[in-house]
Amino acid sequence: MALPLPMPLSDPIHKLAFERTTTDPIFVGYRLARLRTGQSLTLDQQAAALGPSLDSLVGLCLCRQPRDRADVEMVAARLGWESGRVADLLGVRLPT
Repeated sequence: MALPLPMPLSDPIHKLAFERTTTDPIFVGYRLARLRTGQSLTLDQQAAALGPSLDSLVGLCLCRQPRDRADVEMVAARLGWESGRVADLLGVRLPT
């Protein structure tokens, strides 16, 4: 099954999405916000460090925090990353 491509978002939508996801631990954005705070990064710096565009980072933030391998693999496929990288970034422990 082909995954949908991220829809281009405008700057006001970026701001709303980032703000909304930083307060609810169900979203990946919550985890990324904690990482930004801990590393004293801006959104642009975090996007540059991780690699995706801001639009893709918004899409990532709006994902539910993965709970298992299938969730991690879905997020990884959407980003074009390896599952281990996503799991490490999001603090998800995958069984070996």
